[in-house]
Amino acid sequence: MKSGALSIAGQTIMFLDNPVQHAFDLTPAISFFVECDSAAELRRLAAALGEGGKDFMPVDNYGFSELFAWVGDRFGVTWQLNFG
Repeated sequence: MKSGALSIAGQTIMFLDNPVQHAFDLTPAISFFVECDSAAELRRLAAALGEGGKDFMPVDNYGFSELFAWVGDRFGVTWQLNFG
């Protein structure tokens, strides 16, 4: 089994490869939500995580926060990034 870990904003997130065959793929219905400390951090994370992935909601002010983005990374994991 393959595994890995990374740290984002002091939170350790572990990833494990599942050797069991299943009929589903990752869904955008569940996302990691990250509160960013600055607009610059949000823009940097959105660019890095979105590289090779998909923009569900590009970086912008959507009215419910000063700056927000929802991106899917190249592995299909979705991230909601918020500032303000």
